[in-house]
Amino acid sequence: MGNVLAKAAICFANSKGGSIVLGVLDSRRGPNAIVETKYTADWCRQRIHELTSPSIITDADVLLYENQTLLHVRVPQGIGVHEADGRFYRRVGRSCECMSAIEIALLIDERQQSDGTQLLIADFPSGAVRESVANALVHSDYRKGGTIVIEHSGDSLRITSPGGLPQGVTPDNILTHTSQPRNTRLFRFAELIRIAEERGLGIDRMVRESIAAGNPVPQVLEQGENTVVIFTKGRRNRSFIDYVLSLPPSERDSVDTLLIVHRLLTSKTLSTYDTAQLIQKTPEEAASVLDRLAGLQESSPIEPTRESRTRRHPVFRFTAATLRSLRSAVSYNKPPTDDIERKVSAHLNEFGKISNKTLRNMLDIDVFKARDVLKRLVRGGIIVRTSEQSRGRNVEYGPGEKFKTENYD
Repeated sequence: MGNVLAKAAICFANSKGGSIVLGVLDSRRGPNAIVETKYTADWCRQRIHELTSPSIITDADVLLYENQTLLHVRVPQGIGVHEADGRFYRRVGRSCECMSAIEIALLIDERQQSDGTQLLIADFPSGAVRESVANALVHSDYRKGGTIVIEHSGDSLRITSPGGLPQGVTPDNILTHTSQPRNTRLFRFAELIRIAEERGLGIDRMVRESIAAGNPVPQVLEQGENTVVIFTKGRRNRSFIDYVLSLPPSERDSVDTLLIVHRLLTSKTLSTYDTAQLIQKTPEEAASVLDRLAGLQESSPIEPTRESRTRRHPVFRFTAATLRSLRSAVSYNKPPTDDIERKVSAHLNEFGKISNKTLRNMLDIDVFKARDVLKRLVRGGIIVRTSEQSRGRNVEYGPGEKFKTENYD
């Protein structure tokens, strides 16, 4: 079933996005087509993510129809050209058709600028964006006569709505303050047609889905008499996304947990007071969250530092196992430039060539980091392209002029 889901997902991702419904037979019509499904939303999201490349991040919801359980999986338009099991498909009418080499090349050009910058809304998690737009609709102050403005560039998505934040809400308490909708009837209608979360949960979803997709935490600001939500694009690190998916479901859905893990990607340690400010709770509540995460069996992401573990409020860091899992996603968990050059040079001395795939395996980094390292080594004259192929992951490189004149033994 996982392979069937992955094929269906890349069909939609390589087109304009779409929906997959589990629990309905295409061969039947009417009520007889409803046969229910045994699969869960988490299982479907994870299998699609694991079996597609680049990994597709989907939304999935359980639907009930006459006491039968169905599953609705929403697939966004892709951020590139996606494949499953080495094959590329796209939706053509009602069919899933295999793509030719020319179609693949055209789609790559369509979805990228010459420098590879992605320009699609799919750069941002659809659930988070949808929730932000829904919040703008139900919380706008329509008495001011303004309009909701959505601005999208290659690096950010900005949603501006008339009116400041609801009474009592500030950027420093927005995660924990229970707000009252400015337009109660409109909010109730939005809940009824399922375009808005329950009160107080919308911002949680925006933060949770942004972090889980490998993007920075969205900003919520007051600018003059407007409220502005800003999503910025991050480099989706496969190790980080896989790690989030490996967390227990309760922790994967916890905004507190995701904020802590996300902060420790760039900060070696985190104190109780820094955590309190980060998750917008009291120091006592923050200490409880940190202790809970450190006490998880087998999957504990953090531990107290050796110097502080006897204190009432210790300082926490990633465990060694977590650092191994996150690999290059952690900014301070990278080999120095000199070490990279030594490893590349040793490999070239022995094998005479190197590729993106070789570098990924050697340095334990993703395809994009490997691409950047190769570009830097080419600019430095340490390596030079030797294959006729000039684009893609299978391009091969050999020793460059600088490599030949320096001693790397």
